[in-house]
This record gives sequence, C-alpha cells and structure tokens, in this order.
Amino acid sequence: MTGWRRKKKSAPSWNDVKKVIEAHGHDELISLVGDLYGISEANRNFLHARYSIGSDPFEPYRIIFDDSTSPDLFLHKKPVQVDRAKAAAADCIKAVGDLLGKTVIMIYHIERGTAFSIDHGDIGEAFYRALEERYEWTIQKVRRLPKESQPSLKKRLKDVIASARGIGRGCPDNLAKLFSDAFGGEE
Repeated sequence: MTGWRRKKKSAPSWNDVKKVIEAHGHDELISLVGDLYGISEANRNFLHARYSIGSDPFEPYRIIFDDSTSPDLFLHKKPVQVDRAKAAAADCIKAVGDLLGKTVIMIYHIERGTAFSIDHGDIGEAFYRALEERYEWTIQKVRRLPKESQPSLKKRLKDVIASARGIGRGCPDNLAKLFSDAFGGEE
C-alpha cells in the first residue's frame, strides 16, 4: 500500500480520562477508586491522607521524609536523599486538601531538615538550597492563611531560624531575610 500512513496518536491525557469518568455513574466511580486503592500502597496512603483516615494518615509520608533526610548514617550507611524527600513532601502536599494542612506539613519537613543538618554537620549546597526554597514556599502559604491561623506558624518558622544558627553556608541568614521580608516586625 503506497501512500498509507499510520496516523500518529497522541498519548492519553487527564482530559481524556475525565471525559470517560464523567460519562459513568457514581457506582462505577466508587469501584474505580476501590481498584486504585487496592493496586498500590501509594494510592492507599494518598486516600488516607486526603480524607484523614486512621490515627496518623500522614505517617507514611513522614517515614519516607525522615528516612531520606535523617538516615542512620552510622548503622546503615544510607545517603541523604534530597530528591526523595522532596518527592515525599510533594506527594503529601497533593494528598492534603487544605492550605493550612499543607503548610503545617511543610513546616514539619523544614524542621526535620534543619535538625538533621544540626545533628550531622554541613550537608551540601543542594540540601540548603532545598531547605530555603521550602521555607520561602511555606512563608508564602502562611501569608495566604487567615490571620488567626498565622501566629503559631510564624512562631515555628522563627524557631527554625533560631535552631538553624548552627548550620552553614549562610542558610540561617537567608532564612532570617526571607522571614523579615515577608513579615517585617510582625509576630
């Protein structure tokens, strides 16, 4: 067959899936979510966190994050995995449905990263850059929250600056500047 060409198909997208889902009923959607729940632990963790199911629905994300940023360097000789920690934080943030929850989770990650650096010394430029990026992201989210939700979060962010005084590469000064630029003299 001359002149016959196979038409190149584009890869399926979320919009394609969304159209199919919208065409089906509630029961089929419940069945689909049930199938996804059964397929992987990641899906189960996501649904538990999204709907606050269980005594600590964020524990799986914290375990990954802590293991990545605070590995037992002496016993298991596992390296710090900044990218894995960032992925765990991103997955957890996607799972949480509200801004306050996302912000609280990110502050936890910043606190853990700072504690790890204090415990183990100079980690490296990529680690501090990631910490500062997360800190800046978190400040932006705190500013978007209602005023009554901000004081305890600002205090935790200030506490990070105080605890970061023992780490290097200018990180504490950078965090203090980010805080000052965002909140000035506010408490």
